[in-house]
Amino acid sequence: MSTTLQFETNPIPKLAKHWTAPLADVLTPPRNREHYDSLCDLSYQLSFDPKCTKIKEIEGLLQVIDLLIDDYDRRHTTFSKSDPVGLLKELMERHGLTQKDFKDEIGSQGLVSQVLNEKRPINLRMAKNLAERFKTSPELFIK
Repeated sequence: MSTTLQFETNPIPKLAKHWTAPLADVLTPPRNREHYDSLCDLSYQLSFDPKCTKIKEIEGLLQVIDLLIDDYDRRHTTFSKSDPVGLLKELMERHGLTQKDFKDEIGSQGLVSQVLNEKRPINLRMAKNLAERFKTSPELFIK
C-alpha cells in the first residue's frame, strides 16, 4: 500500500522560491571533498548544537544530509571492511579529528593511541560510541 503526499496548494512555486544556493548545496549530493566536508560539519552542528537540537523540523533535514554523506562515503571509501582501525583513521582524516577528540568514544589519549597503533582492539563499547558519532554501524569497527 503506497501513500501519496497531499498538498493543499501546488508546492512547486514555494519550493522554487526557497531553492536558493545554500539550500541547494545542502540538499544535493556532495560534488567534491570540500562540499562533503561542509555537509559533515553541518550534520555535526545540527546533531549537537543545543540551538538546533531543540527544533523538531531539523530532524528531517538531518536525515537527508546524513543519507547524502553515507552515499558519498560508500562511493569514496577506500578502507577494507575488515580494517576497523583503517576506517577510524580515514574518518579522523576526513573530519579533521585528532586523538584528543575521542575521549568520550574511546577514552584517554593513550588508549586512543594504543587502538590506532593496533596494540589494543576496539571493544564493543568503543564500537558503539564510534558508530553513534559517525552515524554508521558498530560492526564496521569490530574485526
